[in-house]
Amino acid sequence: MYIKNPNLPQKKVTSAILGGKYCELFEKPLLDLGVQILPVSPCSDVKGEERHHADMLVHHLGKNVIAAHKNMLSKDISLYTSKGLHVLKSELPLQLEYPKNIILNGLRIANTFFHYLKYTDNVLKFYLMENNCKMISVKQGYSKCAVAIVDENSVITSDKGMAKEMQNAGFDVLFIRPGFIRLGETDSGFIGGCSVKLSHNILAFTGQLTEHPDKEIILNYLISKNIKPIFLSQNKLFDVGSILPITEEDAS
Repeated sequence: MYIKNPNLPQKKVTSAILGGKYCELFEKPLLDLGVQILPVSPCSDVKGEERHHADMLVHHLGKNVIAAHKNMLSKDISLYTSKGLHVLKSELPLQLEYPKNIILNGLRIANTFFHYLKYTDNVLKFYLMENNCKMISVKQGYSKCAVAIVDENSVITSDKGMAKEMQNAGFDVLFIRPGFIRLGETDSGFIGGCSVKLSHNILAFTGQLTEHPDKEIILNYLISKNIKPIFLSQNKLFDVGSILPITEEDAS
């Protein structure tokens, strides 16, 4: 069944969207967990690693509806529709430079949406308004990348602006030091881009927390929320532009 609230599965996740570049590395560990990868092709309209990042190219709006960048390849759309997904194309195309590259990178948690709303694609805005979703504007355009969702009330971030806005909105926020997460050849990746909820009480990371100076703080925070961390590789944490859970086991 499709996940009703984006990023917040209640049962074990059974499929997820991931940038095609990372599929070889994560296919086996995810399949071992019962998760089928739905790859998304890179977009040449975006530069660097971002062209491979699912959270730059796709946005799950809930249930079987996703928004996709305007120039998504027909083979990707065919794959998603064959899985029963309804694909809404963005009004604007992605472009190379910030902030015209972040039109789909909003953060949805429960019934609240955080993004740099001036640059959010109108397809997202219209759908969210139609579904009575509260929208909060922040200055961090990479909102989805910047925040790891722990549960419907709790998050982890290294972005001070996001932390402040989310605390003001009533969320419990663990603030960690920025950096220490690989993105290409740098350590400037985000915690949201290297984590994914794989069930109600499991949070998966792309790599190990070993070299992160806030490792113990993060682990203790997860314990306090009754969340079990799992690690999909032996690598250092690295930002893959999020893994987007789409379907989960039936409630029965």
